[in-house]
Formats: sequence, structure tokens, C-alpha cells
Amino acid sequence: MRNVLVVALGVALASTAAGSHSPREPTPPCLLASTPTAGADLFRAHCASCHGVDARGAGPVAEQLRGIPPDLTAYALRNGGVFPRERLRQIIEGRHVPVHGTTEMPVWGWAFMRGRGVDGAGAQARIDALISHLESLQKRPAD
Repeated sequence: MRNVLVVALGVALASTAAGSHSPREPTPPCLLASTPTAGADLFRAHCASCHGVDARGAGPVAEQLRGIPPDLTAYALRNGGVFPRERLRQIIEGRHVPVHGTTEMPVWGWAFMRGRGVDGAGAQARIDALISHLESLQKRPAD
């Protein structure tokens, strides 16, 4: 139970560091999918606390988790050189990944969900930006 609380606190702190948001406030520019650095900004705000800023699995709360967060830069290598965009979409949306929460309330909350001030197109644009960022971080066979 203590580990769950520490992880929840880490995720909450990471989200707070990115700025708070309510449906009545405009979305912070760093979280708009149309900005050039949107994917990287979203990653830092919602993923780096567990996966690390370099996406290799050593975020500040990683040691408190039951399992080691995966190296997100190795998805293509682990998938025969093909970057699995649809599988990542499922993970980000909270489908089939219990540690990420349910589809009703993934650990990232409003940033990747429909409703709560974020329309479906906005949520999907954020997910697409995050997936594109992760794709840009992929190791190549020679790395």
C-alpha cells in the first residue's frame, strides 16, 4: 500500500509541476498537441516520473514501483524493428495495462481523456503527439 501511495504522490507531483488545469481554464500551451514540442512536453508532464526524462525506465519514483518501468526507447527493437503505434495507443489510453489505470480514469487524468474539458479530437491529438515523440526516441539496432 505504501508503494502505491508513493507512486500516486509522484504522479500527482509530476502533474502539478506541469501546471494545473480545470475544464474552465484554457489548456496550458505545453499540453496542446499543436505545439512543436507537445509530445516531449506531455512525456515530461505525465510519463517521466516513472520512465525517466530519457524514457529508459529510471524515473524518480521508479524504485517505488512493484515492477521496473520498461525502457520506452526499445519498443521497436523489442518488436522486430517495427514501432508498435497501436499497441502504444492502447497503453496510453489505459487499455490492457492495469498499472496505468482504467480507461475511465488513466493515471494521467484529463490530458488523455474525452470529457472533463477535453474533446475526443483533443485527447487523440495529445496521444498522437506522445506516440510520435516516443517514436523519435527509438533505439536503432546499432545503438
